[in-house]
Amino acid sequence: MQIRHLIRDMVKIARETFPKNIQIEEVCGKDLWPVRADATQIQQVLLNLCVNARDAMPAGGRLVLRADNVVLDDHFATMHPRAAAGPHVRLQVEDTGMGIPESIQDHIFESFFTTKGEGEGTGLGLTTVQGIVRDHGGFISFASREGRGTTFEIHLPAGPEVQSGQEVPTPPVTIPSGRGELVLVVDDEQDIRNANRRVLERHGYQVLVARDGVEALAQFSAHQDEIRAIVTDVMMPQMDGLTLCRVLRRLRPATPIVVSSGGLFGKQGSEALRGLERLGIRHILHKPHNADRLLLTLAELLRDR
Repeated sequence: MQIRHLIRDMVKIARETFPKNIQIEEVCGKDLWPVRADATQIQQVLLNLCVNARDAMPAGGRLVLRADNVVLDDHFATMHPRAAAGPHVRLQVEDTGMGIPESIQDHIFESFFTTKGEGEGTGLGLTTVQGIVRDHGGFISFASREGRGTTFEIHLPAGPEVQSGQEVPTPPVTIPSGRGELVLVVDDEQDIRNANRRVLERHGYQVLVARDGVEALAQFSAHQDEIRAIVTDVMMPQMDGLTLCRVLRRLRPATPIVVSSGGLFGKQGSEALRGLERLGIRHILHKPHNADRLLLTLAELLRDR
């Protein structure tokens, strides 16, 4: 089936029934790949996420439904236990609402867990959504900051028709390797740190890792004469990636920086992007991205140094 039709139906329903102070947008990529899916169940997923978004914006805001094609590689799959390499359609439901408090983010997919008042919710909505997505061979994740909004992201495997109906983009045949350059990888998620480290080391780089901006600055201070490039996430505890980049620009302005983040959506994400641009950082990778994109970006940054 074609996901675009379900998104357009959902947007139409939302525009007709949601409060007029909520701006609703649809952003669908061209030539979306077909997926094997139950239309009624996927409609249930979209409706649940959109209703939650509406409830998170009592004073109004912006709701965006996105869909695009992505090809996940083995590198990405190692970072997400339920992910499989191959072509996927990625769905995003983004709001600019009140966000999910960090203290409860680990519990939102649990059965009967709800933040709504008595009689307003069963606590089964997101549990059901997660179950439907998993039954379709996909996986769901989210990024949220209290007071700044939430983005739910769903990956659904593209059906076999994509192989005969249109060409799936493939990575370049030749991926540049490093020549022993030392790269500092900064990310608060251990699986991502480890996956990036393995990929870089397999392609000729040396790697240091840090869990947040504070730890990254300690590593940088100890090895600043050897570090040739930095790959950093943005949304991290202690010190976020934008603050880290500001400090690094003061300490050593010419240090090549690659930003790799999955949270650059909504108001906060837009602010972070503008901040990175003001610092002259142009190499920004949006998770999920293939290992090849990281390797090609690093090679480009280091080529003339």
